[in-house]
Amino acid sequence: MSHYSPDTLEPADTWRKQAACLDADTRLFHPRGYDGRYMPIVSAAQAICDRCPVAAQCLDFALRSEGKAHGALRHGIYGDTTPNDRLQISRGTGSRKRAKCGTRSGYKAHHRLGTPVCGDCRKANSAYVAARIHDIDKTRGAAAA
Repeated sequence: MSHYSPDTLEPADTWRKQAACLDADTRLFHPRGYDGRYMPIVSAAQAICDRCPVAAQCLDFALRSEGKAHGALRHGIYGDTTPNDRLQISRGTGSRKRAKCGTRSGYKAHHRLGTPVCGDCRKANSAYVAARIHDIDKTRGAAAA
């Protein structure tokens, strides 16, 4: 059965031809696990997704394909997400966007995902902490006066 986009009358999955992963080893996007020792593989796949112009379409495809499937029935990295990420999105408790590096949210995401914290995220977190300390010191100074 063929599906067509109503706006263009082209096959609905033509976005796949623009995917950054088109020539990548598919095993990279289907690791045996998604945490611990498999995190370098997951991170490598997500790095490709980070530069993909059609990551949003890929994520939409995965969410439509998986529907409300149980977590054990979900597999693979699609649209910069793991099966658990997509399960959370389908339940309404997750976010479609992964935190970008160079932000405090990115720093927290590294810790949550168990990935090494990059320099940009480390700087962003340091700036956040310094600003919070400054705000606290200012508040304490105003209260003492």
